Amino acid sequence: MIRYLISAMCLVAATSANAYSGNDLLNDLTSTKSKGLTPGNALQDGVGMGYIMGASDMISQSGTVCYRQNVTNGQISAVVQKYLESNPETRDAKAALLIYIALKAHFPCEK
Repeated sequence: MIRYLISAMCLVAATSANAYSGNDLLNDLTSTKSKGLTPGNALQDGVGMGYIMGASDMISQSGTVCYRQNVTNGQISAVVQKYLESNPETRDAKAALLIYIALKAHFPCEK
């Protein structure tokens, strides 16, 4: 399990400096709320949610994040969005890493 996490972190570290950041993710997640409901803004919201769900699926395979039985995609997304809003000083980091930090803190695995 740990090798999945290490592989994922290596992949994140190997991406370019212009990778999808926490700022980009928060902008996508709040597009409709901040700019109004249009097809383009709704698409941006979906991109943010899709990115979180993809990262969440990958992270959950590492065994470091354990979701409660009935947790929804909306709840997972809300946890990440709240983390991004509460930690503006970290939002320039890669979105995948910030998702990992938020989910690990909120959904730890019991030992």
